[in-house]
Amino acid sequence: MSKTTNPTAGAEPSMELIWVDPAEIIIDENVRTVVDIDPAFFESIRDYGVKSPPSVWRDDEGRIHCEFGQRRVLASTMAKHPVIPALLMSRERATEEAEVERSRIVSQLTENDQRQGLTDGERVQAWKQLAFFGMSTDEIAKTTKTKREKVRAGMKVAKESPATVDLMKERQLTIDEALVMQEFEDASTEQLELLEQTLREAPRDVPKVAKQVRDELAKAEAIAAAQLEAERMGVPWRDPDKIKIWDGTHRSITDVRIGKSRKAPTIEQALDQGGVVASVHESKKWNGAGYDHEYSTRFYVEHPQKHGYAGYAAAPEKSPEEVEKDRAERKLKREQKAAWIEATELRHAWIRDTLLAQKPPLGAELWIVRTLVGDDATYSYTSAGSQHKPAKLLLSWVAPDTEIPADAYAAESRAVEKLITAAVKPADAVRYGLGYALASAEFTLADPKHPAFATQISAHRYLRQLAEWGHTLHPAEQRLLDIADEHTRKRANREDA
Repeated sequence: MSKTTNPTAGAEPSMELIWVDPAEIIIDENVRTVVDIDPAFFESIRDYGVKSPPSVWRDDEGRIHCEFGQRRVLASTMAKHPVIPALLMSRERATEEAEVERSRIVSQLTENDQRQGLTDGERVQAWKQLAFFGMSTDEIAKTTKTKREKVRAGMKVAKESPATVDLMKERQLTIDEALVMQEFEDASTEQLELLEQTLREAPRDVPKVAKQVRDELAKAEAIAAAQLEAERMGVPWRDPDKIKIWDGTHRSITDVRIGKSRKAPTIEQALDQGGVVASVHESKKWNGAGYDHEYSTRFYVEHPQKHGYAGYAAAPEKSPEEVEKDRAERKLKREQKAAWIEATELRHAWIRDTLLAQKPPLGAELWIVRTLVGDDATYSYTSAGSQHKPAKLLLSWVAPDTEIPADAYAAESRAVEKLITAAVKPADAVRYGLGYALASAEFTLADPKHPAFATQISAHRYLRQLAEWGHTLHPAEQRLLDIADEHTRKRANREDA
């Protein structure tokens, strides 16, 4: 064991060169959470050993602690070096050395920031070095006169995503931008550039773009997993974009049959029959704000007829009674649809030639208001999204500081301007307003392509209001009112029970 001593005669040695197992050296846990060993540094330590000994000290129980050179110790432990050189000194001397290094970093950080303005990436790198010397996040914030929240955010990036720190320096990202980017370390260059551009040019779109990239990464991961599974099973792989269900080139194995079997074949049976390929299937589920994407491995038969597969399983034959019942139901629907078309034509003629051609009926103003605010009783499909808040604000129904979309006022102003321009007289204004209110109720009620055409019993209040104003109900309209009354009675009986 060699020693290095002070040249002063008679003085106690201030440091001593020792050889020690790096795995036995104690490193502050705070340092362990922020240190990262890059491959080049590790390879250098692994191949050539430690050239600059770390500074260590021994506690009262004989345990050795590292004060300076923690990365060298950790890299040596990873490289499984049996021993490394270290400078053993008193705890006070080791602390002094660390304090000198801390002061140097803080001074350099402050001086550079004042002179040229450091990037957040450079700041985070300096904060990491200070953490190596045992400084806590709060101490770093106080010493460097930086907001505590900013230092904590930067150290969070440093701890959880060292590669993002390099990205911060390379692309001059801010800490806030890095917090978004750290989730996407595995993203492609194009995806990272898209995220950066969005962060800087359209911050409001960041959640949408981040979800887009997240979905793309999830799809790529699912494809990679499915390819491995297909390779393991010896099944040919097909890109999801090349799967052609629409023209019959591919069929899911759940949709084909073998021979006279009415059941889908198992994957083993399909492999024996031939033509099986693997791909990834994407399913989407609406979550109220967008679609959630899920991916799963799916097996298909390529050119099923060529490999002797049958089509879908035959539906069980219906009895004569069931066939007759279906025929009667189809006939009834056709009759109801024809009757409703006739009723709609008569109703529109009455509204146009009678109701709106005379003085507005009693309650017309109230009906217009109820339509604008989206009252279900009017059966209105008016979109109240843009005008709802402005109307409430103008009518003093909400506080003046209520947040309202910027474009809502413009849309409302244009609508009001058209109404005022058309309304030569006050009575005409009510008439035009009533016409728009009734049209919003007829939006789906008179649409033959609507799935519930001729069966929309939810319109019963609207039809009753027209009847009160003088409309003679068509039998098809009366039928809906009767069904609605029956539903009301049944609901009342259930509540009483």
